[in-house]
Amino acid sequence: MALLLSRTHFSLLTAPSSPQALCEEAVRLGLSHLVLHDTNGLYGLYPFAQAARRVGLHAVFGAELVHRGRRLSLIAQDERGYASLCALLSAFHGVGVGVEAGRGAQAGRGGDGLDLPRACERFADGLWFVCGDPRLLPELSARVPRGRLLVALPPRGSDGADPAAGAPAGAAGRKLPDPGASWPRRMLRELAADLDLPLCAVRDVWFATPEDHLLHQLFLAVKWNRSLRSLVGGGGDLQRDLRGVGVATASAHLPTPAALRCGHEDAPEAVAMAEQ
Repeated sequence: MALLLSRTHFSLLTAPSSPQALCEEAVRLGLSHLVLHDTNGLYGLYPFAQAARRVGLHAVFGAELVHRGRRLSLIAQDERGYASLCALLSAFHGVGVGVEAGRGAQAGRGGDGLDLPRACERFADGLWFVCGDPRLLPELSARVPRGRLLVALPPRGSDGADPAAGAPAGAAGRKLPDPGASWPRRMLRELAADLDLPLCAVRDVWFATPEDHLLHQLFLAVKWNRSLRSLVGGGGDLQRDLRGVGVATASAHLPTPAALRCGHEDAPEAVAMAEQ
C-alpha cells in the first residue's frame, strides 16, 4: 500500500483534523498505518503518538519540509532517524544543534538561508527522504546517501494544478505553506529512471473525512483573509474567493483500504518500496 502522508491541525490554518480524529477514522476504515506529515515541524507528535497507541494504529513519525517552495518528506526509520529529523528541523528554523547547517539567523525566517541538500547530507542518519519535486531531486541525489532517497509517486489522477502554486505573492514565510499539487507522474518516473532512484507510492492526506474538505477551505479563507460568503451560503464564488491559494483536492481525505490500493497498479515496485 501507499504511504499515507497525513497532516493534523498542527499544520496551522491549513489541515483541520486533530491527531485523535485522524487515528480514529483510520482504524474505523481498516487502515494499518499513518505517517505524521505536518509542515515544517513536529508539534503534533506527542498527541499523534498517544492517539495512535490508544487505538492500536502503527504510527510513523515524519514531517514535510517546504523550503523556497520546494517540498520534501522526511520520515524517521528509528530513534537515530528521529534525532536526525529533529536536527534537520532545527537547522531549518535556525535553532539548536542544526543552527550551523542552517547558517544562523537566516534560517529562522523560514529557512531562507538554509542549504537544504547539504543539511540533508549532514543529518541523513536513520532518515528516509521522499521527494516528489523535480526542482529538488537532482540536488538531493548528489548529497543524500543512495538508498535513502526515494521519488514520491502519487496515485493516478492526482496531476492537476500548478505544483508551484501556494501562498499568495508576498506572503511566503509569514504563514505555513498551503497544499501543493503533485507534479506529473510521467515526469517523476522519467526523473527517477534518469537519477537511478527508486519510486515510493504515496498519498497525501489533508483531512480525516470527505466532509472536512469544507472546513479545510474555511481555514484557508481565514488564513489569507478571504471572503467567507461562498462557504457559509452567502452566494459567493468559492474559486474566486480562494484564487491563488493552494487548496487540497476533495479526495485528500483518509481512503478505504480498497481505495488506497487503487492508483498505483502501474507501479508495483513503488508499492513494494512503500511497504518496506
